[in-house]
Amino acid sequence: MSRKNVKIGAIIEKVVREKTTVACLARQLGFGENRQHVYNIFKSKSIDTDLLIQLSELVNYDFLSAYYEEKPVIRQMLLIDADNSKIEEILTTLSQNKALSINKIK
Repeated sequence: MSRKNVKIGAIIEKVVREKTTVACLARQLGFGENRQHVYNIFKSKSIDTDLLIQLSELVNYDFLSAYYEEKPVIRQMLLIDADNSKIEEILTTLSQNKALSINKIK
């Protein structure tokens, strides 16, 4: 994964303005009616990780993903309990995905 040059404050501002209000976010962050703290976040080139995660949870947006060109790989395991012909059919269909790794368990 390669890292991008990110203007995180601008990204946060765009998402916040789409999903909520500055006043509401200020209250949720514990700033009361002082919206200036939120405006300072909007101007930030970098941000504390804990605050970034808190903002992500408050507005339901993954701000960490803004730092990468590609999405991180999500690894999942699929266990299939079926007869062999059905399993072969499923594996053939799934194997067309380049990112899929297939391991048969015997």
